[in-house]
Amino acid sequence: MMRSAGFPVAVLVLAASALLGASPAYAALTISAPGAVDLGTYPLTSTLINGQIASVTVTSTQAGSWTATVTGSPFVTGSGPSQYSIPQGQVRYWSGPVRNATGQLSVVTPGQPSEASAQPLTSQRTAFSATTTSAQPSTVTWNPTLVVNLPGSVVAGKYTAAITHSVA
Repeated sequence: MMRSAGFPVAVLVLAASALLGASPAYAALTISAPGAVDLGTYPLTSTLINGQIASVTVTSTQAGSWTATVTGSPFVTGSGPSQYSIPQGQVRYWSGPVRNATGQLSVVTPGQPSEASAQPLTSQRTAFSATTTSAQPSTVTWNPTLVVNLPGSVVAGKYTAAITHSVA
């Protein structure tokens, strides 16, 4: 199937889920991430898509350090040959700067502070880390961005991927 102007790569929908470490030491950490995000509709002539994911927030009620990580699956539409998927190596993640921080935090570090530092989701990546100095509640919020390079062979369709944020 050939790429031609006017055929959309329909909608890229991201499913995000939050996972917690199993150790009781991490019971005072929570993470919230959007359940689904619509990155929009793009013509097949597009080669690069930038889409911001809604806010991701880590809440800590313990003193100490934590690290939030992100993983991703390939974007797929239906099943079939490679033109029905966008591999993880074509999807880069950047956390961007902190958008909001509350509580007693001594260090807050984005994993990828700028688009130039975006990393492909071919393996688990650090999204953000922080050190809290008190057991009083603290939060760190960021708005990550996905940069998707569309392969030349991609076909029109609704592409979905799972973007998973975890904290420990």
